[in-house]
Amino acid sequence: MANTEFDLAYFERMAALEDRHPWTRSMRILTFDLLARHGARRGHSLLDAGCGTGLFLRDWRDRFGGGRDVGIDYAWPALPLASRRAGTVLAGASASELPFADGAFDAVHSADVLQHMTVAGACAALAEFHRVLRPRGLAALRLRARRRFVANTPDVDFDHAYTAPLLAGQLAAAGFEVLFLRRVNMLPSLAAELTQRLRPGAQDDSAPVKGIALRDGDDWKDRAVGAYLALERKWLSAGFPALPVGHTLLAIGRKR
Repeated sequence: MANTEFDLAYFERMAALEDRHPWTRSMRILTFDLLARHGARRGHSLLDAGCGTGLFLRDWRDRFGGGRDVGIDYAWPALPLASRRAGTVLAGASASELPFADGAFDAVHSADVLQHMTVAGACAALAEFHRVLRPRGLAALRLRARRRFVANTPDVDFDHAYTAPLLAGQLAAAGFEVLFLRRVNMLPSLAAELTQRLRPGAQDDSAPVKGIALRDGDDWKDRAVGAYLALERKWLSAGFPALPVGHTLLAIGRKR
């Protein structure tokens, strides 16, 4: 990600990916279901910290709309696109320095943001999420998890990963009760790690965003991934044991 140009063209490609890829759709469904289970309801307000193209905000408004919903992103080129998609208030700001009053929101969402901040800045962002939440407000986080079967690059500022114990400790230190913390996306992640071990350098560098290729809407691979992810959501929602592999950590925390 170090050489990525976060310009409007990048976010247009990301928007196309989010609209069509089964993984992004599954992550939104699972996050909404978990938030609803732990108390989110219609009329609650949301801060989407790192709103990107605005799709999560748009879908939140469809499901829980009626409150004060706001998106921020440090990448200014994302904001015009997000504004068109979400139809709500947006601002250019950093998750580590939120321009909002204490207790302003019922929920905070942040997906694939903290690992691209400095390590200290990511911890500061968790403290800021806690500050702007109302009492017993909810934080939904999606972060990069450390790999299981391939070498992990050293954690450095703007490029680091998380384990479940590390994230749980940081959430507790910021003042959150951890309600849900699991690896997700097990089989696709396992396939990616095995491919990396057996065929180093096999990732498609021409893929438009994060090495993920866009395929036709009825592509059999996307249908298969979508069907698997639906089963995985049921497994996770039922409270069965945590999955042993997964490139993504999903967490729900409640402000203490």
